[in-house]
Amino acid sequence: LQGIVDALPEAEEEVLGLSDQHEDLMLAVHELRRRAAAAETADVPTLRGDIQELLRRLREHERAEDALVERAVAVGREPSG
Repeated sequence: LQGIVDALPEAEEEVLGLSDQHEDLMLAVHELRRRAAAAETADVPTLRGDIQELLRRLREHERAEDALVERAVAVGREPSG
């Protein structure tokens, strides 16, 4: 993500926010794996909903990262003065 900050210094706060999300998302993945390993059949509907929510969060995060990369690449293609 440092390359994005280099290309888009004004996006540094946005990049830092996305970086902070990485740890939270990884913790959520590990927690769901732990819960799934210990789950019983009755737990499946709740786990399914929690997994779907985590997948939504991951997709949203990836879309935000992709948008930043696209912006940085576009800046790199702009003709210099």
